[in-house]
Amino acid sequence: MTRSQPGWQRALASAGIIIGSVAVLGVLVWPQVIGAERIFVLAQAVALRGVLFIALVLAALVCGVLSLRARKRRPALITIALALVLAAVLDASVIGARGVDAAGIGSATRGEVRILSWNTEHAAPGSKAIADLVIAQGASIVVLPETDSGATTEIASRIKATGLPVYADTIEQDFPGSTPTSLLVVGDLVTAGYRHASAAGSTPGQPSGLWESTDPTAPIIGAVHTVPPMPWAMPLWSSGLDWAADNCVDARVVMAGDFNATSDHFSSLGIDGGAVGRCHDAAGELSAASRGTWPSNVPELLASPIDHVLVGSAWEVSGFDVLDPGAAQGSDHRPILAILRSREAEPGT
Repeated sequence: MTRSQPGWQRALASAGIIIGSVAVLGVLVWPQVIGAERIFVLAQAVALRGVLFIALVLAALVCGVLSLRARKRRPALITIALALVLAAVLDASVIGARGVDAAGIGSATRGEVRILSWNTEHAAPGSKAIADLVIAQGASIVVLPETDSGATTEIASRIKATGLPVYADTIEQDFPGSTPTSLLVVGDLVTAGYRHASAAGSTPGQPSGLWESTDPTAPIIGAVHTVPPMPWAMPLWSSGLDWAADNCVDARVVMAGDFNATSDHFSSLGIDGGAVGRCHDAAGELSAASRGTWPSNVPELLASPIDHVLVGSAWEVSGFDVLDPGAAQGSDHRPILAILRSREAEPGT
């Protein structure tokens, strides 16, 4: 019996290593399995899945190399390396399943609602560059986190100079470090008569809001900016995502902005088949949810897809794109564009 104990101990130790490694790495790659997608560290890890994939592969290589030199620990190191490889494959499969496609982006046509969302990092690209992008993309709804009223007025003036009507509004929040969020409605949708629905409230820490219209066929517009998931701000960030879910329930809602969250963080926010509230993610509808938007100075697959356009059931998503990095010069976010069509009637007509 005594001679068999070391063998049993080794077997139990190996089993413990296998189970522990798989459990830890499984939760790291898919924290939703235990409802931990909005917990500090895990939330940050899945926010950058491309970086996580590289880290897992490198860690597996390190364990493999070490196993060649550490004879006594070789079984444990090989086991950990295999678990790391399995986690990397799972992570890559999530990236692939969510997709990196671009579809349906062309010149504006009648009946479309074209939504441009861009965290401009304090209007860093300049009002001309922002206005030129709005005009070039034929955007009818423009959500601009981190853009103050002065810059928004200049952007609106440049768009109006082309003959297009513009409704502009900016909301602020009295919170340390808070930056304004602005909304532009351009073209035919201006006739829908938009007003800020102050009763809807805001995300905490950064301003978000809803805009309603007098036209029952026009979209209800949500402009979103949540605080980033920093250690001190996790409760604020999580509450901000809850606010988005609570206000994305009407079929006519279109909600866009910088959510500081990916599809992983949305996991528990959907109801009735929606991704956030009853809304669906435009990027997810067209297999483009792995295309990163922040930071703008790294390849899309290494960036985090934290900017979104969410749509209610009244809208069909016909196009989505993360715009060329050149358009994002000056901002740490890439702009995104979604093209919607009403399933019922043309808005603003």
